[in-house]
Amino acid sequence: MKKIAVFASGHGTNFEAIDDNIKKGYLDASIELLVVDQKKAEVIASVINSPELKAIGDDIKIKAEKSVLGGLLSGNNSTLESKTLELADNFNVLGGAKVKAKNLSLKGKMLFADPDWNSNASVVVANNLSGDNGNVLDGALVAGQN
Repeated sequence: MKKIAVFASGHGTNFEAIDDNIKKGYLDASIELLVVDQKKAEVIASVINSPELKAIGDDIKIKAEKSVLGGLLSGNNSTLESKTLELADNFNVLGGAKVKAKNLSLKGKMLFADPDWNSNASVVVANNLSGDNGNVLDGALVAGQN
């Protein structure tokens, strides 16, 4: 199986096509790195599995039913929305970016949301937050400060 990187700079149609071909078995690969660096780029998929997400830029929109992520989301009005978000590695939310998840599983990893970078607070909101041992907290808001 090949490990590939996808660079998303528009509306995520190339990402969707690659993702669909992997799911259908036409492409023996896994998307290990998703890079988004264009303002107003949009990525929509049923599953995003990117241990090293690099999404940097204003107004980026990432939506998925399930996400397994590590890396970075940064940019004013940039959002990640996922019904289920599981951390594959440490994840940083900076520069006014926002993460919304129905179920957020930390799995022993660190999620850092910078509350005041360039005067824009970054926010992480989750209905259900679970840790490494499966404990659940309802209505969790996670934020940090350096």
